[in-house]
Amino acid sequence: MLPEALPDGGKKPKGNTDPWREVPLRKSLLSLVRQWHDEDTEHGFEYVVTYKGKQVAHIRHAWRWALKRAGITRHIRPYDLRHGFATEAIASGADYGTVAVLMGHKSPMRVLKHYQHVKNNQKKSVMENLPQPSLTGSLI
Repeated sequence: MLPEALPDGGKKPKGNTDPWREVPLRKSLLSLVRQWHDEDTEHGFEYVVTYKGKQVAHIRHAWRWALKRAGITRHIRPYDLRHGFATEAIASGADYGTVAVLMGHKSPMRVLKHYQHVKNNQKKSVMENLPQPSLTGSLI
C-alpha cells in the first residue's frame, strides 16, 4: 500500500513492537509505483505487490516464479538484495548510519559487520588515491 493509503498516515505496526520503517522512493520511480497502484486498485488489489491476484504473505513462491519468468537461473535470494543494497549504497557514498536506518538496524555496526562487500573498483580507487611514492634515490 502507498503511505497515503494507510490508516494513521502510514504508521502501520511492523512485527511485534517495531514501528513501521519509512523508506523513501527515488523520485524517478514514484510515477511507476503510482501507476502500479492505480492498476492494482482497478483490479481490486489492495497491495502494490501481489502474486496471482492476492497479497503476498510469504515471498518464497512469488520470488521463484518471478525469477523463472525473468529467465534468471542463478540462485538469488531476496536476502541477497539487502546485501546488494548496502554494498551499492555505501559504494555510492551513503554513510553507514543512514544505510542502517534504511535497513531497519539500530546500529551502523550491523552494516559494517555483515553487509558491505568491497567491490574491486573501490579497492583500485583506494590504491590510486594514495600519495605517489618517491621513486628517486636508493632504497637502502
